[in-house]
Amino acid sequence: MKGKWHFIAGIGFILSFFSTRGSTWPGMMIVLGMLLIMWRSARTLRLFLLICFGAVIVFTGLAKFHSQPVPPDGFGKPQAASVTGKIVSAPSISPDQISFVFRHASSHVQSMVFMTSDGTSAKMIRRGAMCQIKGSLEIPETARNPGNFDYRNYLYHKGIHYVMFAEVQNAECSGQSVLAYMDQLRLSFLRYLKQKYPDDTLNWIRALIFGSDDDLSADTIHTFREWNLSHLLAISGLHTGLVMMFVYAAGRYLFRLTEQQLKIVLMIALLVFLGLSGGKPSVLRAVIMAESALLLSILKKTYPVTDIISMTAITLMFLNPFIVNDIGFQFSFIVTYALVFSKKLLIKHSSFLWPSIQISFISQIVLIPLQLYYFFYIHPLSFFLNILIVPYFTFFVIPASLFLVIFAWLPVKMTNAIAGMFEGIHNGVIQFIHLVDSWHDGVWVIGQISEYTFICYLVLFFSFMHLWEQERLREAFFCGCLLVCLLVLESMKPYFTAAGSITMLDVGQGDTIVIELPKREGVIMIDAAGTDTEGENDTFTYRIKPFLWSKGISQIDHFIITHTDQDHAGSADEILDNFDVKHVYSHPFLNSNNVQESLSSNHTYHPLSQGMKLQLGTHELYVLHPEQNVRYDSENNRSLVLYGQFGGLSFLFTGDIDAQVEEEIIQRFPSLQADVLKISHHGSKYSTSERFLEKMVPDIAWISAGIHNRYGHPAPEVLDRLSKQGTHIFRTDRDGAVIFCFTEQNGTFSKMIP
Repeated sequence: MKGKWHFIAGIGFILSFFSTRGSTWPGMMIVLGMLLIMWRSARTLRLFLLICFGAVIVFTGLAKFHSQPVPPDGFGKPQAASVTGKIVSAPSISPDQISFVFRHASSHVQSMVFMTSDGTSAKMIRRGAMCQIKGSLEIPETARNPGNFDYRNYLYHKGIHYVMFAEVQNAECSGQSVLAYMDQLRLSFLRYLKQKYPDDTLNWIRALIFGSDDDLSADTIHTFREWNLSHLLAISGLHTGLVMMFVYAAGRYLFRLTEQQLKIVLMIALLVFLGLSGGKPSVLRAVIMAESALLLSILKKTYPVTDIISMTAITLMFLNPFIVNDIGFQFSFIVTYALVFSKKLLIKHSSFLWPSIQISFISQIVLIPLQLYYFFYIHPLSFFLNILIVPYFTFFVIPASLFLVIFAWLPVKMTNAIAGMFEGIHNGVIQFIHLVDSWHDGVWVIGQISEYTFICYLVLFFSFMHLWEQERLREAFFCGCLLVCLLVLESMKPYFTAAGSITMLDVGQGDTIVIELPKREGVIMIDAAGTDTEGENDTFTYRIKPFLWSKGISQIDHFIITHTDQDHAGSADEILDNFDVKHVYSHPFLNSNNVQESLSSNHTYHPLSQGMKLQLGTHELYVLHPEQNVRYDSENNRSLVLYGQFGGLSFLFTGDIDAQVEEEIIQRFPSLQADVLKISHHGSKYSTSERFLEKMVPDIAWISAGIHNRYGHPAPEVLDRLSKQGTHIFRTDRDGAVIFCFTEQNGTFSKMIP
């Protein structure tokens, strides 16, 4: 790889990455080790090393300057506040809400502000405006389950520490920056396009030209993400290159501009495109690179491509060290570096097809560690779909979208006719993608990979590319096999782990418990809560599924539904549709509601009743309730009650039974005791009687309840009874997910929120 500036870019990335996480020393040690190795190399210029040392100092100082400590949890509940500061991002405007980043005048602390909007007063909310805002200030929500999206961490890595909720009437703003005029131009242009094109066409124009995929269907975005096609929905160098091609062709053949004039026009057009696209990191990277190349061409200077890319990265990190945490920044630069590294390989063939296949292949495999780190899965067949769909977007969809924007001045009848032809072709291709997705669900769930696997993968990848470039195909093939083996070993890691775990997930006002036996002898799921509103099941999508996938779980051996209320079985259909479920269990009294019909019609369904036992590898679960031939007055009292021993402790899972059923269990099993008691019905006052607690004598109580739920769970009476017993209480509304990690005779408890 020619050039040397990628060393400084690497130093900047490492230092910014660690410093924005509050730990400078690990990054410093890595960088100093790199510099010592470089110093011993005769090929490395001493002057350049001095520059590198200077970069260490500059980037460390910058990252520390921008970084602020994470606000402590003791900040407490939302507080009324009046804050003065400056709007530092382009406002995101929807019909009823405005959001923007707000920098406090008294410090470098920033807040993400969400304002309700009446559509008229919002006109004063512009980038660069100085404002005084009255509202509710609070710490962002953190991840409440392993593998779930951590909104607090996400904002902090963007330099944002608080969220603020306010009404637009409670904001007084004045002034604006130069960039605000570009924001207004962007909004005006979008309103103009809305008058010219139908919604389906406009949604794709907004995604591919203006950088906003909010209006694309959730199903389309999900399918593109699952098949590793989501990079097509993010504006990148491809889009920038096509814009340059359009401007160059128009300037050269329509306006007869000279080469020098064309370069200046291109530089201006790229800045306009950057503003219209919303300034996303991937676009910023492409525009800065293109502007640099054009400027060097005007000045008749030449630099290696790697140096131009590296200087672009350095510029972005210098302006904002937090940008290294942006997924778009990471994906964009790692693919760019990989393709530049493979330049000799790509130019060996004069045909178009083979280099296209190579580019798709290289882009796919270099992103695998990032894909696993963020999303926990890969799609092995996505490479083949990319070969078909990437050229289609490159040579039809993106150029067509640009064409529609450029010729929006045509009469509405003509724009609608052109849009109709576009939709006729494009909708057919999108339906084809969905059809392929329905035919083959070949997602390979590996789980979140370790840092060691990440580093090993990248070392093997670049070794593979180097060997391939040198045409040492046998060694390259062997290196490629090692890459696959590394991923296989990572996915097999749970089968060699001697510890198991029981996790009570925080699913709001509901129950979901996942038991992972040691050495992956089995995965048992007790209940799967669902969202109690119509529409997408957020509880499954954002809480249950990410947790299971982060653990590398794609197969559930035993799925137990204690009873079929929404707060215990609302995600049952999604579990059965998205996971390989071997056996499904519930009580024997199923009748007619959707969940019950789905369970009873499933070919793996088994009804359970008192006296039965489930053999789970070397562990057992005993069914204590309900009785087979007794009719119960409510679905709650039909709940399965299960008893088992894990890590030397006895666990009792009680569903939603009330005090009457608790008394029946005491009568049937007079010697029953439980070290860990899953409190019934989320801590309702009608359950967990004093007599029941006296008989169970639990050391630990688990309560699954939603934050500020409308039922007041857990009830003060229940908490008081547990306190009198001296029972230690874990509750999801306060602690997030609760985890018990165990071996054969020992175990430890932990909670997601300290």
